[in-house]
Amino acid sequence: MSKEAHHLLGQEHPYTHHVFYMTFIAHFTLILLDVFFLHLSQHVTSAVPFLVAAGLWLIFFSLSLWLMHRAHLQLFRAKETTELITTDIYAYVRHPMYLSILLFYLSFTCLSLSLLSLATLGLSFWGFNKIVSFEEKE
Repeated sequence: MSKEAHHLLGQEHPYTHHVFYMTFIAHFTLILLDVFFLHLSQHVTSAVPFLVAAGLWLIFFSLSLWLMHRAHLQLFRAKETTELITTDIYAYVRHPMYLSILLFYLSFTCLSLSLLSLATLGLSFWGFNKIVSFEEKE
């Protein structure tokens, strides 16, 4: 979204997109390294049936897409207002888009069963927390 189209939606952290890109790359790089080369989570993958992992992936992935969809619908309906959005999904979750990204990462962690990718979940949570702290000061 351009700055002109989203000037009424609040002040975005200047490095938000960088955090998104870095956490995405780090998360999936660690999953690929663990699954195909390091095999650090091999004991977990042998203990958890694939259908359980796939079921968890489906649940978290679907919830992630649903949250992102609801958040975008609400934001673009309210783009001409300067008031805080407190209806629809924003009545239950303060930052549904950030939560949906974390659930997206969690879904692929569940599918791959990579313990190493839990580190990037923590890093992502920390980064999003810094972004939210900045955005809520405005």
